[in-house]
Amino acid sequence: MRKILLLTLFNLCFVQFSSAQCDETAEDKILLMGDSSPTLSVNGARTEDFLTPTKMTEIENTLIANPQFKAVHLSIGGNDVLGSWTVDFTTEQSDSLKSKVYDRIVSIIDFIHGVRPEIQVIWSGYMYPNFEEVI
Repeated sequence: MRKILLLTLFNLCFVQFSSAQCDETAEDKILLMGDSSPTLSVNGARTEDFLTPTKMTEIENTLIANPQFKAVHLSIGGNDVLGSWTVDFTTEQSDSLKSKVYDRIVSIIDFIHGVRPEIQVIWSGYMYPNFEEVI
């Protein structure tokens, strides 16, 4: 009985000290930007929404105020296509839309790099298809 008590006490002390050695603090390292759920979000956003003077100022202020951000996760572009493209589009119209969206995304990325040249930008496209809300 004495050995069991001593072993139990030893195990409790070991678990206490082994788990108490890591003091972790959460720190945001990625700025989420885009449609619906991200930090800098605009519900139903299109790429041009992020090129307005107001939004660009918000992006700039956020990047400057948060030097701990190492990356920007950019989730936009889907609403441009969902809101503009139709099955009746010709190949030329589809290519034109794709080109315009691409150019605006590059402009947004260039602006971000103009504010913080060292920051990594990850463009994932549209974050998720939200069929529930639109139905």
